[in-house]
Amino acid sequence: MIRPTIPAVQVPWRPRAAAAVTLLTLIISVFIVGAPSAARALGPLVSMPASLSVVEGTASGSQVLQVTVTRSGPAVATCNVTATVVLSGSATSSDFVTLSPQNFLFAAGASSRSIAAANVVRDSVDESDETFTIVLAGTAFGTFPACDVDPAANTTTVTLIDDDAPAPPPSP
Repeated sequence: MIRPTIPAVQVPWRPRAAAAVTLLTLIISVFIVGAPSAARALGPLVSMPASLSVVEGTASGSQVLQVTVTRSGPAVATCNVTATVVLSGSATSSDFVTLSPQNFLFAAGASSRSIAAANVVRDSVDESDETFTIVLAGTAFGTFPACDVDPAANTTTVTLIDDDAPAPPPSP
């Protein structure tokens, strides 16, 4: 049995059986499976803008928030993407109705898609601007493979701009 030593200290190395088996399993797995990014070449990347603003509105009802998602490069095959709305900012579930998670297909040759991400609830309450996030992920759907999503452009922060006037001061 070969016993590697550390040259500066000259202390013999004695592996523990469980650690050696785990390390061997890890090494074999890396050689068989390979790193995920090296397993296949990335195709055209799907992305969306880093930020987006929409005026909340004062009439009753709601308005649909549309987000444009783009695909770069030669798009020769149809693929699928999932958009999910995340309550990660100051907006609450009373400010919008989520339409997610939502699967949508990019047809072969298509370079952009407009998706309905949420219904923004209009109100007449004076409040600060509020934010939430939309996250994009490539997911297989039926027989369609997952699109390759740009990890640097897979999140959009949406700002709901308040357009309500402050309440008038109380009369003396």
